[in-house]
Amino acid sequence: MRCRIYLNGLVAGTAMFLTLQQLAMAQTAALGASESDNQGEIVVTATRRTEALNRVPVSVVALTPEKMDAQGIRSIDDIARLTPGLNFSRTSGVTSGGSSTISIRGIASNVGASTTGIYIDDTPIQSRAIGNTAGSAYPKVFDLQRVEVLRGPQGTLFGAGAQGGAVRFITPEPSLTKTQIYTRSEVSVTQAGGANYEAGVAVGTPLIQDKLGIRLAAWYRHDSGYIDRVDPITGATTGTNINSTDSIVVSGALKYQATDNLTITPSVFFQQEDTASRTQYWESLSDPSDRKFDTGALVPEPIKDRFVLPALKVEADLGFATLVSNSSYFHRANSLAYDYTRFNLALFTGSPYSTLTQTAGYHVDMARNKNAQRTYTQEVRLQSNASGPFHWTIGLLSTAEQKSAIRRRKTRPS
Repeated sequence: MRCRIYLNGLVAGTAMFLTLQQLAMAQTAALGASESDNQGEIVVTATRRTEALNRVPVSVVALTPEKMDAQGIRSIDDIARLTPGLNFSRTSGVTSGGSSTISIRGIASNVGASTTGIYIDDTPIQSRAIGNTAGSAYPKVFDLQRVEVLRGPQGTLFGAGAQGGAVRFITPEPSLTKTQIYTRSEVSVTQAGGANYEAGVAVGTPLIQDKLGIRLAAWYRHDSGYIDRVDPITGATTGTNINSTDSIVVSGALKYQATDNLTITPSVFFQQEDTASRTQYWESLSDPSDRKFDTGALVPEPIKDRFVLPALKVEADLGFATLVSNSSYFHRANSLAYDYTRFNLALFTGSPYSTLTQTAGYHVDMARNKNAQRTYTQEVRLQSNASGPFHWTIGLLSTAEQKSAIRRRKTRPS
């Protein structure tokens, strides 16, 4: 269990945090303001309170739904390409789930605690790396109010592994006054592969005017693969576009205005990614100049990544300040499979294409990695409602994380 107490204040638009770690944020105030000049009046919660982006005294990049749709942003990979200072890469041929590296301002960690916080609303979901396949989960970009990238250090307000900064995926709240509908669809083609397509819809509407509102969203996307599986001895194709991915996102939230001063918002976010096989091709079997990408893996190497995040947010207006409580439970299951058959043949016979496979047969040697993550998070904060130049926030964050990794290997006749 980790527990963090924070206290921060803002005076006349200048960051004045009460920890030495946060003093560096004041140096980035000018950059944060310059970024907002070209983005219009965008409202963010980078300081845990609702403010216009051009008045926030920290370095923050805010991506609106309009900008993300115009740029074709669908995942954290696309966000990183459009955000200066944010670096993201996937390793081991894994395009969903599994091992990845994310850093802001070059501050990165490949083992142990993360140095970049990943948030869905107010809940941290980044993973503590305990193996070469235990990367963090990243929400897909659909029905988001905005994405905020905060350059660090962010140890005061976002202390769960946010030395380099934090990436926040903010979901829309249900409206109590009007009906909102958002839809998105796409069809495209992958070079040397097949068709990609997606469809999604989000609907928000008041159930009881000014009292109770709901928002529901569902989205599906298929990304075609471009790698074929061939038998390295016979040259026969045994699978086409094997690295395709299917993604599903379902979310829901209910907003209840219990009294004029009390709001209760339960929500749930579910995401699942299924990749048929790893995105790796063998150089000896491929010709990239001719858009030919082949692998000699004997069997599929599937990747599955699924998580669910139920949360309960309670906000009470006390007049002089607002009391906010956020309780959440993040449950993730991730599994990957690896074909070690050719590696073992090369190790024991000197060649991955040993003639033993043609005369005496061989065994398929598979390794399966399973990672599980369960995190309970409770945050309580009290933040001032004053309209003057001085604002303060006092809070307590407690997290209890359970993470496990299992690696199994088995063989079977070919």
